[in-house]
Amino acid sequence: MSKTITSKDALWKGIIEDFFEFFLLFFFPNDFHKFDLSKGFEFLDKELLELFPESENNGRYVDKLVKVHTYDGETRWILIHIEVQGYYDKDFPERMFTYFYRIWDRYKKRIAAIAIFTDNNTWFHPKQYHTSFLQTELTYKFQTYKLTEKTLADFENTDNPFAVIVETAWYGLERNKPEDEGLYNFKIRLVRRLKELNYPNRDIRRIFHFINH
Repeated sequence: MSKTITSKDALWKGIIEDFFEFFLLFFFPNDFHKFDLSKGFEFLDKELLELFPESENNGRYVDKLVKVHTYDGETRWILIHIEVQGYYDKDFPERMFTYFYRIWDRYKKRIAAIAIFTDNNTWFHPKQYHTSFLQTELTYKFQTYKLTEKTLADFENTDNPFAVIVETAWYGLERNKPEDEGLYNFKIRLVRRLKELNYPNRDIRRIFHFINH
């Protein structure tokens, strides 16, 4: 397990937790009104590790399971399963399905899953797991977000700080190893944008910690 991968894992997990409300707004804009934000969120890291002990020693997995309250009186709360995938893995769709059925078996709650692909393989973008045998067939589809398919326009014209975070990852991916001058100009532009949007200094520091690493 390399320190680089572990560091990136920690960065993604930390930034998702710090800006989770904005994460929901960015990736679930049409359903955001269904979430009861007044009750906060619960990150089920310990519970997820119990369900997937094999992931403890694999520094390449960035996974989160979050309990989110809703305004649906019958459901009351749901689970958001998040995967940040930064490398090619032919077994990724099966892993997503494995997460789904283990989580469902334990909680019997509605699950919304999203896979965020931060790799530079333009051809790697799985969106479902499918298996069939004789007359038995199953397809599990999940939401995806592929950075290499985005353009700068996808991050502009929004005051959502998570758009800035995703733009940061996109910028680094597009340039691989950005030159100092390019990175400097990128930071200056972001500072101006964040100040114009009146972001708290604490949030700006967190975003720039993500950028610098």
